[in-house]
Amino acid sequence: MSPFPPFLIRPFPEWEGRVRAAFTTRHAGGASTGAYSDLNLGFRAGDDPESVSSNWNLTLAAAGLAGKTLVLPRMVHGDSMADADLFPDPAETWGKERKTPSPVRLEPAEADALCSGSSARALAVTMADCLTALVFDPQAGTIAAVHAGWRGTHAHILEKALRALAASGRICPDRTLVAFGPCLRVESLEVGAELACRLEPEFVVRKDGRFHFDMPASNRAQALAAGIPSGNIRDCGGDTLREPERYFSYRRDGQASGRMAAFISLV
Repeated sequence: MSPFPPFLIRPFPEWEGRVRAAFTTRHAGGASTGAYSDLNLGFRAGDDPESVSSNWNLTLAAAGLAGKTLVLPRMVHGDSMADADLFPDPAETWGKERKTPSPVRLEPAEADALCSGSSARALAVTMADCLTALVFDPQAGTIAAVHAGWRGTHAHILEKALRALAASGRICPDRTLVAFGPCLRVESLEVGAELACRLEPEFVVRKDGRFHFDMPASNRAQALAAGIPSGNIRDCGGDTLREPERYFSYRRDGQASGRMAAFISLV
């Protein structure tokens, strides 16, 4: 299997023969232009849908996942997880006559986390500042993708997803790997005093009279609380606000910001 190109950040390189997973960056020779230049993967960011489809085709092909059904939920910054294996594949109803260049796509409604045990599907969540987490139990063959902005983090979506997967026997926390992607780091995620009072105080940093929320630290604590060993939690780094040449950022660029993605698929 071909190696990943540099615009894909690999969280689990030692398991490349079992799983293909990555966090994307913004530049890869994609089709989007202007504020969305050039690898915008968000279908609801205001970009041309054909350009976004082209970008997804490029991304999936680069990761060795061309032809797989893309499961990309309609995210609402909540704490719900959808089982991607319970949804019928739209490719089965379209048949062989389908000619659209778009990747075959499933869109579970109002879910910010996905899980699967099928190699036929690629799970993905998009972001432009929020933390995303990819989950893999190499023995059970279970994967998950989680979208956790400050709202989802505050709602403990990652911990809830991990606990639900463990309770159903789909993962064993002791051997499960969890990886975090680029996001607003504590220096960049400034919050107002009213919100700071609602967040868990151990993850709020006050500096020069301003409040900052540490999303990675909170999600790491959630993974630990769910039984994931410290050594199995990986942070791939990257500050979306402070690295405009590498990442999109809604906080920096506003509504016309592109979206990056975290995706994972069994092979």
